[in-house]
Amino acid sequence: GAASLGLVDALNDSGLAANPLVLKLCHALGEAAGEDRVAGLSGGGAGLPTGQEAREELYRVVGSEAYKNGDTQALKRAEALSARVSLK
Repeated sequence: GAASLGLVDALNDSGLAANPLVLKLCHALGEAAGEDRVAGLSGGGAGLPTGQEAREELYRVVGSEAYKNGDTQALKRAEALSARVSLK
């Protein structure tokens, strides 16, 4: 995955890991690869916050040690939340 390729470290080192555009790109790539829902989240993200609450949780998740260490659940949570964050 991304962690084994050094992508997580590169994004963290560059400061891009918390950038909503980068997270939306990762989400779009996952969808293009044929994933129809985020594993581990029933309903493909049902029950996730939206709007400002999603943005706040997204920043909390990408700032966590679990995310920085490439934890699969944290990465998936960030991907699912990024789909709920408006960039407007």
